Amino acid sequence: MRWCKILLIASFISGLDSKCFQPNIIKLPDGKIRGHTLKSAKGKTFYAYQEIPYAAPPIGNRRFAEPEEPEPWKGILNATKNTKVCMQTKPSPGGIETTEDCLYLNVYTPLKSTGKKLDLLPVVVYVHGGVFLFEAGGIQYYDPKYLMDYDIVAVMINYRLGALGFLATYDGTIPGNLGLKDTLMALRWVNKNIAKFGGDKTRVTLMGSSSGAMSLSYLQQSKLATDLARGYILDCGTSFSTISYQNDPDHYAFKLARMLDKNFTSNSTRDLLEFLRRRPAEDLLYSPIYSDTYNVTISLGFVWLPSIEDSSYEKALITKPMVESYMKGDFQKAPILIGTANKEIINITPEPTVFFSEVKRYDSSYKELINPYLNVSEEDREQAGKEYKLIYTDGKFEDDIDAFMSFVSEDELSTPIIHYATLVSEHAPAYFWQFSYRGLMGGGYQTIPYAGHAENLFYLFAGVYAFNGDPAIYPKEDQLNMARVLKIWTNFIKYQNPTPEPDELLNGIIWPKFSSDRSEYVDIDRNLTIRRNPKNYKKVKAVFDKYARPPYYIY
Repeated sequence: MRWCKILLIASFISGLDSKCFQPNIIKLPDGKIRGHTLKSAKGKTFYAYQEIPYAAPPIGNRRFAEPEEPEPWKGILNATKNTKVCMQTKPSPGGIETTEDCLYLNVYTPLKSTGKKLDLLPVVVYVHGGVFLFEAGGIQYYDPKYLMDYDIVAVMINYRLGALGFLATYDGTIPGNLGLKDTLMALRWVNKNIAKFGGDKTRVTLMGSSSGAMSLSYLQQSKLATDLARGYILDCGTSFSTISYQNDPDHYAFKLARMLDKNFTSNSTRDLLEFLRRRPAEDLLYSPIYSDTYNVTISLGFVWLPSIEDSSYEKALITKPMVESYMKGDFQKAPILIGTANKEIINITPEPTVFFSEVKRYDSSYKELINPYLNVSEEDREQAGKEYKLIYTDGKFEDDIDAFMSFVSEDELSTPIIHYATLVSEHAPAYFWQFSYRGLMGGGYQTIPYAGHAENLFYLFAGVYAFNGDPAIYPKEDQLNMARVLKIWTNFIKYQNPTPEPDELLNGIIWPKFSSDRSEYVDIDRNLTIRRNPKNYKKVKAVFDKYARPPYYIY
């Protein structure tokens, strides 16, 4: 009888514990957070923890400084909504505050926190795009409700943008690549804390789109980012792109200061730092700084980009030319799922007046087609440009706009993406795709029969970049394509293989590994089709190999 009473008391206490335990509260090293529940696309409950600080606010003397650990907080932090995005010139959805105090991340998990050890799930960390100038990781931008039906943990991050994230001086007074270093800080946070949310830190896949993919390919090259991921998903971007690299950050840093104040004449980087820290953040972001190098994208003023840092600087993230590092096998050898749209320039085309002025300029001189970062000698540039243009047309681009769109799409994005996949494939499994499906769900220009830049994202996320979060209002073919894209991407997150076994949904294909000799890839259209030799890559490679000289930064 005595033992029965003890068991009854123990059972009662246990019951009290389970009732008092609050499943939406998680204790982190810096303090407690309270999340909330949301519903997935299929009506499953998942748990959202939004706006968790992963670094100290980069304000005051932390502006233009390396990210630092966040300060611990007392009480329970409300982590149930996104209210802040990093300073940017694009309006934020729903009037969310744009602020320098923006280094937060969101964790979404299908697992309830019970206070006990969980069976851990694969993790995907998503790094948003936006040409290093726009967007954010908040749920208003990238709602994970479709992903939450696939038993994975998802993390979305903010990082510093524009001049606040990428203005730099080579001597390290203003460290380079602060936006990338914010991302690295977030990944270290994930490595340390994700198990508390049911995520397995040994099964983390990093996924980025556009400039987010460029960021991750820089991190894949960096010694500072080892052991933080087992695989990479790179959508429509790599560090090999002509629009991912700034070769003269000092020039533009001083150019900005002198534009803001004509009386600023100092050549001291210390004076520059103090001057820029005193200015309102809006001044740094809204001043129209344009590149001295003119091309179809640079003409829009995209100068705040990643740069190579002095290797003697202890916290330098990128110290060697990008293509050269991958040619030498000097990167983290992990599986990648990588691809491009069939016409990248769609969705990022500048306004028509700019676009057509670019067409005329490229028709005016063959030299204009050769990017300076290719290091083609001045005496070879004319001939190299002529051979390069002949791949796309033997006439004028003005008379063949489709050829011009192909040239720009491949020059800025697709060719570097294919080259990246080729070099990685020599050391690790690489799975290549081309997104060709054109559907209403993908938005964009319905009159153009091509899928545009990062259009696959419409089939992975809800949010500001989707017309409506309910797929049921779209044609059945769109819904089928969405199911396929979600299956392919989540298969890779789980198994590091987009088709670990034949699946009727995926037309029963087994995805071939990409390689330099066979160059097999999957074309994602109304069916999934295995093809070979994407785009004009091999023809372009022949021209570039003939004329480009080291050091190899792009292509």
